[in-house]
Amino acid sequence: MKTKLTDEEKKAKKAARDKAYRKANKEKVAAQKKAYYAANQEKVAARQKAHYEANKEKVAAQAKAYREANKEKVAAYQKAYREANKEKVAASKKAYHEANKEKVAAQRKVYHEANKEKMVAVQKAYREANKEKVAAYQKAHYEANKEKVAAQVKAYYEANKEKVAAQAKAYNSQNEEALNMLQMIGEFSMLNEATK
Repeated sequence: MKTKLTDEEKKAKKAARDKAYRKANKEKVAAQKKAYYAANQEKVAARQKAHYEANKEKVAAQAKAYREANKEKVAAYQKAYREANKEKVAASKKAYHEANKEKVAAQRKVYHEANKEKMVAVQKAYREANKEKVAAYQKAHYEANKEKVAAQVKAYYEANKEKVAAQAKAYNSQNEEALNMLQMIGEFSMLNEATK
């Protein structure tokens, strides 16, 4: 006499059968899924959203676990996506920054405070590797914002007179020979002009 299966055993047997079928018919199953999705996008999206809303913590934990276990794969996928969708990614970043200016500024400030030495090193390395680009940017920025830059310089000087004076004094003492040479060249040029 055949033993009657319990509901749990039936479910397990069906799951094993389905799994074997999917494994043996990968392309067929993928095509069916694709066709179903194309015909039912809104329905699928609504179902996924409802599932996510009902299981946020579980979904977040699963996503985190997957990312941790597949760091290289995820990084490669993200890189490929960014390369293939440069304009879309740039527009998305810009929109996010525009909509969250204060939040982004606060996050940047916290990061910079926590990583001062690293940021200084990164910025210095970038300037060294891109001298011409940095100079061109600074020149263009200055040309487009002369009054604003002048006001900022004046405000900084007014707020830091002693510091600026100390820096100038230190610079002059460290470069005294070069400054004297420049002064001599200037005087020599003036003398030449006068004797012509």
